Amino acid sequence: MRLHLWPDGSDSHPREIAAFLDGSLTNPRAVLMAVDDRGAAVGFAELSIRPYVDGCDTDHVAYLEGWYVDPDHRRRGVGRALVGAAEAWARAQGSTEFGSDTLLDNDLSAAAHRALGFEETEQIRYFRKVLGAEPASGDESRGRADGLDDLMAARRGHFVMESGLHADTWLDLEPLFADARCIDPYVASLAGLLRRHDLDAVCGALVGGAFLAQLIARALGTDFWFTELLPAQDAGVLTRRYRLPRSFASRAAGKRVAIVDDVMSAGSALRGTYAALATEGTVPVVAAALRVLGTKGTSFFSERGVAVETLARRAFEMWTPAECPLCGRGEPIDRISGA
Repeated sequence: MRLHLWPDGSDSHPREIAAFLDGSLTNPRAVLMAVDDRGAAVGFAELSIRPYVDGCDTDHVAYLEGWYVDPDHRRRGVGRALVGAAEAWARAQGSTEFGSDTLLDNDLSAAAHRALGFEETEQIRYFRKVLGAEPASGDESRGRADGLDDLMAARRGHFVMESGLHADTWLDLEPLFADARCIDPYVASLAGLLRRHDLDAVCGALVGGAFLAQLIARALGTDFWFTELLPAQDAGVLTRRYRLPRSFASRAAGKRVAIVDDVMSAGSALRGTYAALATEGTVPVVAAALRVLGTKGTSFFSERGVAVETLARRAFEMWTPAECPLCGRGEPIDRISGA
């Protein structure tokens, strides 16, 4: 029946069913089945608890992920009985709101929802465009980053980044996480981009990446992991190494993971996290950041078949020490950055 409801997801059905049956899903889920007099399945309702649902006011919303009745058994009260049982489950989970969705052109489903007391809250159309090479300069926004720069204090000077590359701009990112009310809209937007990647966990490097990963994992209802920076072996370019704590590594094999950071430039922390996860047998499927600066980080992940998601991109200059024009002019390095 899952194939009838979601024919485009045939490849993922076995894995999702196995994850439900073995209890590895992190957020509360339930599947309710309707059977006929002979015990044959004639319908189902698939349920979850979501921390965020468009149009709802609370942060613990029961959600009707899937609702299907065999065509030969429709208009007999089967669908209504399933939703009634789903509402009872939702109340038992402590939810005071019940969410659902349907396609814009599915008038039959919309009418069925309204008949059962659902009210329509929003209509959304999603769009897709296949992109060529990234723009080499300029500021490209996905329309979700308005005001984000106001939370990042930029300084001009001569800086050495964690990657070992030099730059003439430094972003103080600590204010991003000072007030949850300010960053919540950007977390929700980035989580929305990541939702389609069917993730088991979200992982970020300490410190900023881990803060963001935890917020996104909560929004998606997935596991949250973090990686730790290991002591530097040398002062070369892009040589910093990270490790996944043992408690996470023991459950990492085969999991689909997003690696995130507040900002990606060269992507030193994301690269180190990618290497640490790959060592443990995970499948890093997407790298994400609130803002991407330049193309060095995105090129690394594109070459490895890892998708990149971000709210906005901006051109950004970075140089090796030997190529740095600031070094060539003898400009002193600003050590306030802590790098």
